[in-house]
Amino acid sequence: RTGKLPIAYAESTTLHMLGLLHVKFAPVWPAAVRVIVALSHAQEGPVWPCIEVALTKSMQRPLHNIATPKDSTGIIDISSKKAAENTIIYDHHVRCFSWEASRGKNHVIFTSSDKE
Repeated sequence: RTGKLPIAYAESTTLHMLGLLHVKFAPVWPAAVRVIVALSHAQEGPVWPCIEVALTKSMQRPLHNIATPKDSTGIIDISSKKAAENTIIYDHHVRCFSWEASRGKNHVIFTSSDKE
């Protein structure tokens, strides 16, 4: 006995824990992260590709999926705090994608924004 999970179990456990991070029940998230970290240290080979795929999918989500509060006419409610938070998140994502597209050469994107 090696004390390690078989590769199939390590992969499925990692994928399950990554899936739990999509559940809207925050008390579960720290435990899921601890399991992912422990597996990534013990079973680097089978675990890291699963993590890489999850991170890649997460970073490639369309920005238009970010929820923005709208009033009854369908117009974005800019006065709402949630809309302001989403604008900051959207701006952050745009900056990250711009930096990634420039292969790290565009450092101007890290200057402070007038919106904040």
